[in-house]
Parts: sequence; C-alpha cells; structure tokens
Amino acid sequence: MFHKKPNVWFVFENVVQVGWWGQVLFWMTVLTGTRFHARMRGILLSWLGLMFFFYFWIWAQADGFIQHRELAFDLDRATHLSFVNPYGGIRVRFHEASTVQIQVTEQSQNPTFNVEKKREGKTWQVKATLLTPNSEIGPKTRMDWTLTLPHSVALDLKTVGDLIEVKGYSLALNCRSVSGDLSLEGTGPTQAETQQGSIFVSLGELQGNNQLVSQNGRIQVLIDPEFKGQIEIRTRQPIATDFSLKISERKGRYRVGKVKQGRGKAHLLIRAENGQVELLAGHSPEAD
Repeated sequence: MFHKKPNVWFVFENVVQVGWWGQVLFWMTVLTGTRFHARMRGILLSWLGLMFFFYFWIWAQADGFIQHRELAFDLDRATHLSFVNPYGGIRVRFHEASTVQIQVTEQSQNPTFNVEKKREGKTWQVKATLLTPNSEIGPKTRMDWTLTLPHSVALDLKTVGDLIEVKGYSLALNCRSVSGDLSLEGTGPTQAETQQGSIFVSLGELQGNNQLVSQNGRIQVLIDPEFKGQIEIRTRQPIATDFSLKISERKGRYRVGKVKQGRGKAHLLIRAENGQVELLAGHSPEAD
C-alpha cells in the first residue's frame, strides 16, 4: 500500500472485547453478593484501566504517528529529475509551473527520515535518507512522497518495496523498484523494471523505445489499437492479447510474440520471467 492510516478499527475491536469482559466481571460481581461488591468493583476498574492502556500502547507501537510536511524548490533550468525513496512509495502529478513540490507523509514514533537534494549539472537528485545513519527502523515506519512536477523534464524514479504511480507524462520516464508495483498512465517513452512487483502501463500511442521488465509479477499494457510500430513479448507464460501476435517457436526459456503495425519506428519490448502478460487495445485515460 502507498500509505497506511492509523488502524482505528484495531483499537475499536479490542475496546469492544474489553467491554464484553467487563460485563462478564460485572455480573460475576453482582452474583457474589453485596459484601464483595465494592472490592470487586475496584479490581474491575483497575483491570479495565490497565487493558485500555495496553491496547492503546500496542496501537501506537504498531502504527506510529502520521506527520506531514512540504518541500519545494525551483527547477532552475534543470532538464532531469531523479527521485530515490527506499522507505516508501512515490506518487507523481504534474503542473505548468517550474517548481518541484514534494509532499512528505512520514509514519514513525519520532522524526526518522530526511529528504536530501543536490544539483549535478542539469540534474536535480532527491533522495530519502535516515536522520541517524545505519539506524534500525520498525516494519511499520515509512515515508511516502507525493510529487507535483513540471512537464518539461526527464524523470527517473526508484523505490525498494513500494508503489510508483505516474499519470499524464509525455517525456522519457525511467521507473525501477525491487518489489514494488508500477502504475504508469498516459506516459511517453517508458523504461520500467521491477523484480517481484507487477506493472500496469497505459501508453496510448506508442512513442520511442520502451521496455517493461518484471521477474515474477504480471505485466498489463493498454495501448492505442491504431498504434504504429512494433511490439515484442518474451515470456515463459501464455500471452493474453487483443492483437494478432506472431508467435515464434520457443527458444531457450522464452516464448516470443511479435506484432507490427504501420511504418512507425517506435518499439516496445515486454519481458516477463514468471508472470502473465496482457497486451490490450484501449486509449489512455489521460488522453481523453
């Protein structure tokens, strides 16, 4: 998931459980007679207080506290943006301004992460780091980014185990994740790779050179039915498609399927080791 909110249902369910046990103890107290009522009532109230403290402590440890902050800087004639977030997901939107806006959502007990940026030539590099290098973080501690960027720059995005989501982008896009999913809609020339995650790409018209790679995840591609260019699919698994594929004999570990339309030079290579491939005809939502 891109972002987890505090688990209110966890607390509610456990409070209900405490309430049921409280009723049981209350009626046990009544049945024992008035002689023990005051003493048992004191024990019951102490027990309930302890349980409430315990469950709220567990809730805080499990989910942490949600903190929000915003960062912004000017593009300053840069032509390339690189974002690396090993501790959460990246969601990208675009605007006409020349500013780069980063909305940070951090889930942790205490401030844990830092956002570092530096300029190298025509490239801005932005990376998530730990405030205390080499420190250990809990499994629920994370930092997610929502980026609002100019349309006019090439884009490079990297995560480790979380989602990358991009909508409405026409320039060169490079997305990589170790085990996170990639969801890319209305994009131009695209390079996307994940080892364990799935890939969904809505390309619309085929432009430039594109490559989609997943080791163990599903790859689903939505493309204009009138695209011009060539699509090549290499996979071990069956291929689901709306197009007429020319399937070559299996060579080595791959089954290879190809479809070519028109005289366009655009090219798309889809490579899936163990996941299913779907090549579907349709228009990008961003193009409507």
